[in-house]
Parts: sequence; C-alpha cells; structure tokens
Amino acid sequence: MTPRLGLVAYGTATGLGYQTKAIHDHLRPAKTLLIDLSHRKRLPLHTEWFPGAQTVRDAPTVQDIAVFLDGLDVVLACETPGSYALFDQARKRGIRSILQHNFEFLDYFRDPWLSRPTVFAAPSPWNVHRMDQGPFPIVWELPVPVDPSGILQRQVTEARTFLHIGGRPAAYDRNGTLDFIYLAGRCRDLDAEWVVTCQSPTEDITRALRGSNVTLVADMPEPADLYRVGDVMVLPRRFGGLCMPAREAVTAGMPVIMPRIEPNTSWLPPEWLVPATLAGSFQAKTSIDLWQTDMQALEALVRRLNADPGLVQEWAKDARDIATRWTWDALLPVYRTFLDRVMELRP
Repeated sequence: MTPRLGLVAYGTATGLGYQTKAIHDHLRPAKTLLIDLSHRKRLPLHTEWFPGAQTVRDAPTVQDIAVFLDGLDVVLACETPGSYALFDQARKRGIRSILQHNFEFLDYFRDPWLSRPTVFAAPSPWNVHRMDQGPFPIVWELPVPVDPSGILQRQVTEARTFLHIGGRPAAYDRNGTLDFIYLAGRCRDLDAEWVVTCQSPTEDITRALRGSNVTLVADMPEPADLYRVGDVMVLPRRFGGLCMPAREAVTAGMPVIMPRIEPNTSWLPPEWLVPATLAGSFQAKTSIDLWQTDMQALEALVRRLNADPGLVQEWAKDARDIATRWTWDALLPVYRTFLDRVMELRP
C-alpha cells in the first residue's frame, strides 16, 4: 500500500520553492501544506504550483498542523518544517516524519530541545558525514533530483564561454563569485567570454565587476534559463553542501569545474576538480569549514580546456552521462523505496 504522503511546501521562486515544487510534481502527495513567506522575500507566491494546498502565512499554528496531518501516514519537509510542533504532533498521531535537511541550516545545534523527525534525509554524503556532530539517531542519504524539463540540452564543442552561478550570494562568498571574477581578469588574453548570473550582487561583487571583463546577468525569468549560455561552469565554492546549479549544469551538458572538497568528490570526475586548502571556518548553526581554491590550478585547467576542443567535447559527453543518475526518472524509485523504509520505523 502506498503511504499517504504530506508535503510541506514553499511557493516562491527560490531554491527551496523549486525543490518542493518538483517533489510535489513527481511524488503527488495526498496533502500539501504551503507556507507563505512571500512577504519576507518580496517575491510572488505561486499557489498554482500546489493546487488544492492548505496555505498558511508564516509558521503554521497547532490547529493548522492538526488539519494538515489528518489522514496522513508520513510527512516530508525540506530544510525546515515551518514549525517544529509538526514533528511532535506527527509522532503523537503515529505519523512518520522526514526532514530533508541541509546540514549548515539545522537549528538543532543551537536549540537541541527542538522536536525531531523520524528520519533525517541527507541530500549528500557531506551532510551524512557531519551529522555525527549531534544526536541524530536515524540519518539516511536521499539525493535531491534534477528536473531536466526546460533545461536546454547544449551541444558543447569548445570552451569559449565560462559561466558562473552566483545566485543570491550567501555568507563568505559561498559560490566563489569573487574568485571567478579574479580568474577572468587573469585570463584576459584568452579568446573567451565570462558570464556571472547573480540576482542581488553584494557591494564586494559589484566593486569587483567594475572594469572587469565579466558580463553580469542580474536575473532570469526561470531557473532553466540560467543554462542557455555557457560551455563550462566554474564554481570555486568555499564550503560544502547541496549545489543544485552544478547538477543542473551537467544536465544541460556542461562540464563543471569545482574545488576538490566534499561533496564534489562524491559525484564529479576527479579531473574536473582542482585542489583547495582549508582557509578557516565560520559559525553558522554550527562550525563550517571554509576552503580556498588553488587559483593557479584553476587557471591552468581553464586554459587547458580553452585550448583543447576535443577534451571539452569528451567532458561534455561525460556530463550528460553523469546527469542521467540525478534525474527524477532515475531517483523516483529511490524515493518510493525510501518512503517504504520509513514506514517500517516507529514514529
């Protein structure tokens, strides 16, 4: 019997919004609790993504949760449940719960008394390995799939346009946008274009872009539009965690150059990765290592790709092969098996 699934969803054009939309589209939950945070993010709420959803503004109340849980077997939330009372109330009703978390955003490190889900679903080995820093009894890996619909399948034949996704900049220049701009400056002699997409550049990024040879694309109507240009993605990220732009880039057929740190090492070919050194740490909900990409090695690899179309074509083929492992078609059976396994546990 298929468990009756409840989904906690977010309907703004953010990573979390698109992630929960994809889960809704593919798992078809019995019920959806749509948490409206649009006024905080100053973005429109896409109620049409979740037809028939129960919509609440900000954190759901105890009554909201009671209405949502009625008739369910298992509940899935991503990053945050909206209210930690959800897990407590689910347990009291004999309903299993899942939190597909990002390690660096877990509130339990600061508030260890918060109610916990039945299972923590880690989107990458990096998240699994770090869960030993706290009392998290059941942690299973559950990758976040890529929805290839709308992503243009590029036929990359040479490395002439290097793309970097800055997104909405996170702490400590997480995606390495400043390093990418610096790299472009070192490679002015190449026959190449350099493109950064960034919705809200910081002052540091804006300053670095002035007089640079980098084109800034401030926004795109749809996430898939981000990959309509670019032969090679360059993401000198400074710390680990889930990186959907890298997964989406390989889905578009682009090789992705990243530092040799987790979780990049668990799914990208070693020749696509460049050395990085530990540069310190910062305090998020817990301590997170910061890494510095070896810029000389990165520049050497970029120059090599720019000079060798045959290598780029080989890596583009590898990108398409890698992408097949991360689509919803490939991972939907994994999700269904995961839900069945959760149902075997005590709430």
